[in-house]
Amino acid sequence: MTPALIIMSLGVNAILNLYGLFKARYKTKDIPLDQSVVLKDGRRLFGSSTTLLGLVICVVVGLIIYLVSRDNFFAFGPLLVYAGHMTGSFIKRRVGKADGEFLPIVDHGDSIVLLSIAALIFDGYTLVQVLIAIVIVLILQPLLTFLAFKLKLRERPL
Repeated sequence: MTPALIIMSLGVNAILNLYGLFKARYKTKDIPLDQSVVLKDGRRLFGSSTTLLGLVICVVVGLIIYLVSRDNFFAFGPLLVYAGHMTGSFIKRRVGKADGEFLPIVDHGDSIVLLSIAALIFDGYTLVQVLIAIVIVLILQPLLTFLAFKLKLRERPL
């Protein structure tokens, strides 16, 4: 069961990164979920990388997963991964990080943490299973991100 969490987290992140690459290369526009709202602290709510089309992509991926697997939990997995990304973006803005700036643990762990908490609560995973998934993703995600950078699929190495 643990591999499903890892694949879900890494897979959805890969799809969203490919979308980000497409958006950057073809100068396409997207709508930020926070509508560029600035809070009292002078910072954006989420930032520019948390977008409406990114959310739509996660809904479509969830629908495809459901049609293939008929697994209700994993049909919502991409939305949980995206909600984790939103949470990470919110945290990064609160600690003063701009769009694209790296924040250890948050940048590579935001998606798997929320997905794992939900799996623990709703899908019968054990604490050991979710901790293993989190550790593996925290190891693999930076390595895959760096590889994507070397292959010129990303602008930044982390």
